[in-house]
Order: sequence, then C-alpha cells, then structure tokens
Amino acid sequence: MDPIAGGGIMERVHQLSRNLIRKNHYCAILSTSHGWNQEFIDKIEGLEAISMPCISDRYMILDLTRTRNWLSSNIHRFDILHLAGNWSPINAITYKIAKKFNIPYVFSAMGWLAIDGRSRLLKQIFRLLWTRPILRDARAVIAISPREVNDYIHFGVPKEKIFLIPNGIVTDELNYKDDKAFREKYGLDNRKIILFVGRLSPIKGADLLIEAYSVFAKDCPDYQLLIFGNDHGGFQAKLEKIIHALNVQYCVKIFPPIFGVEKSWAYHAADLFVIPSRYDTMTIVALEAAACGCPILITENCDFSAISEHGGGLTVSCSAESIADGLRNILKNSVVLKQMGHKASEFVLENYHWDKISNDFIQVFEDFGSRKH
Repeated sequence: MDPIAGGGIMERVHQLSRNLIRKNHYCAILSTSHGWNQEFIDKIEGLEAISMPCISDRYMILDLTRTRNWLSSNIHRFDILHLAGNWSPINAITYKIAKKFNIPYVFSAMGWLAIDGRSRLLKQIFRLLWTRPILRDARAVIAISPREVNDYIHFGVPKEKIFLIPNGIVTDELNYKDDKAFREKYGLDNRKIILFVGRLSPIKGADLLIEAYSVFAKDCPDYQLLIFGNDHGGFQAKLEKIIHALNVQYCVKIFPPIFGVEKSWAYHAADLFVIPSRYDTMTIVALEAAACGCPILITENCDFSAISEHGGGLTVSCSAESIADGLRNILKNSVVLKQMGHKASEFVLENYHWDKISNDFIQVFEDFGSRKH
C-alpha cells in the first residue's frame, strides 16, 4: 500500500478500489504492514484498509495467527474476493480461508506469473504450492495483456475463465502542463527531453537506454535523457557508473521518483517517452505518457504493441542497438513525431480510462460473485 514500493500492482488496486467506491460498492483492502503508507490510503474516501504485520519484510512473512483470525472472522462480510498479484503470502492464506468457507474469488496475477529477479527457487516452490491451486479454484482470472492470457492458458486455465482487462489511467491527474516550472524545478536547460519513468532495476532496462542514448547523443546534441525512478537493490549505482564510463553525464540525469503534478509536467514536457524493459506487462506509465500526447518508444518485451499499431509510437527489439536505431528513426522528423503523440493520446484516452476499466471488473465480480455459482 505504497505508490513507490507497490509499483504498478498497487496503482491498479488503488484505482480499482477508488472506482468501486465511487460506484456505490463496498470495498476493503487487506494488505501487509510492509510499505504501509497511510497518507496514500487515505486518498480513497470510504475505503476500509486492514494491515497485517510482517515478521520479515524481506520475505513478507506474516503473523499467521493474526491473519487467519481476521479472515475467519471477517471473510463472510464479502460477496467476492479479488486476489491481486502473484508472489503474495497474504493471498495464499486468503485462498485457504476462502476455500474453507466457500467464498468466491477472482485472481489477477498482474504481470507476475513469470519468474524473474531474486529468490527464484522460492518462487518456483510458491508457484507449485500456491499459484497453481489458486488458478485451479478461481471462479475467474483476469489478464492485463494478451501475453498474460497465454500464460494462464499455459498453466491450464480454461479460456472461458480468462478475462482480458488492461491497465487504466486517471485522466484528471494528467492535465497539469507547465514546461517552465518543470525545467526550473529540476534545473534543466532548454534541450529537448527523452524521458524514462520507472523502477531502477535490471528488468526495467534503464541501462539499455543509457547505452543506446550514448550512441544517439553524438549525432543529436540538442536532446537530454531524464531518468526518474526509485532505486531497487542498488541498481542506480550501476547506472551512474555506466553514465560516467560512457561520458554522457552532460546529457543524462537521474532523479528520484516523480509523482502527481510534477509527473504530469514531465510527460507534457517530454518529446519522447522510452520504455526499454527486458520484461514488462503493459506498464501504466506508457498509458500516462501517451495520454499526455507523448509518443512512445517501447520494446517488444513490454507486451503493448497496440500503441505502435495505432500509430502512437514505435516498437523495437530489446537491445541497446535496437533502441538506438529506434531513437534515430522516431526522432528524425518532428512533424511525424507530433502526429504520433496525437494518435497515442487519442488511442489511450478512448480505450484505457478507469471509468471503463472498473465497469469491466464490476461485470466479472457480479457474474462470478454468487456463492452458488
């Protein structure tokens, strides 16, 4: 329950909860104490938020007795449960209690069926002991991208149980535009802006972008690369070393995570938004940047080729060389670039707003919420 630590999963749960309450449904969130951000939670008026203490933050080990007791006493209050995110001990416990009391649930992996990063052996064990049974017994599962639909099928989930509901955005948070204020805030000159917003970790590929940009920068000195993100496992230090080794510190800058009005400023000020991920599942920042009229350069590993198919950007292979070629191709014509931004905005605003997305969720919840289903 924190906008930094929680990432895209937390943003999706946060916005879904807010829209459920706006549409007169009762909603509660059960989460761990790890990264608990009360100010962030309080932004949703009418939300019941329950925190379960973690004995270990590193492995999200819960106080099992307290969690079981709360669920056993309260689970009957709800018509349906939404188990959000894989690798979740709290979902594993909730699954067992829900099965015991025959409470229906819907499961959303939210891009995390694949094994990556640290603790691979533990994740393999978790997937065997918990993910597969959760998928088997779910009334329905929700995918956020076509690749995740195929992932569910690979795990043996029948097609009729799978519903594709993509990520969404809140447009009223993206209407702030002030190029001067943004540049003054971050000490920027008047050079054009290539933007990255995301977690600073190997999977997000900021190192690939820096390497690609170092080649591109020699021919296009009127650009600068801005990277905004929270450090993950000390990866920022590696990025800083790459920047100095490639001697591009004059045109590449790294900043802390950016939120709210300032993030909207950044999207509107940027000439191009780049998502160089080695693996991603329809990242929310792509939608946000596109909604602000910023064209997108994205790797094929992000599973969001729809943005380029509708003329809002360019999809490239996941390598520094391909990203560098993409930068040259997409930035060589300012008129075409502006047209891409316009098409990106039209496409996203029409298809990915939370009012529509939440209605799709509500339909699934209503269809599968009966305990006699």
